[in-house]
Amino acid sequence: MDTNKIKIVVLDKVHVELIREILENKKDELVCVSATSKNLQYGQYLIAENEDFNEEERLFRLVQIREGKGFFGSDIYIGRLPDGRIITYNEPTVSLIDPKYIERLNVMFDCYDSREIDDEHEQVGYRIGKNSEFVVGFYIKKK
Repeated sequence: MDTNKIKIVVLDKVHVELIREILENKKDELVCVSATSKNLQYGQYLIAENEDFNEEERLFRLVQIREGKGFFGSDIYIGRLPDGRIITYNEPTVSLIDPKYIERLNVMFDCYDSREIDDEHEQVGYRIGKNSEFVVGFYIKKK
């Protein structure tokens, strides 16, 4: 199942405020990508520390890691945004999300069916760009 082709929605005000609250109160626990990619789990909520993304693109649900496929051999993280879009993070530095927000995030992602479309992750795949390879699985080891 190619999950890159989905309907895009606009987040409501309550959900945008939740994202802002999480970003403002995030844990100071940064995760260095190359050292810890193997410790991250499918479906884990993370915050991208790259300020180039807008607020709504910094909070994501991890759906795939491609080992060594990013710039300078770094890992690439593919994330599902609350509004349903797929986003790619090259050389990401990420923060863990305080567990007190997990239930609210599950509800928010469920409002937009953004968890359901990925949760059969054994059969779900992703592509980075229009002409890129379609890859199925969660942790894709470097070949």
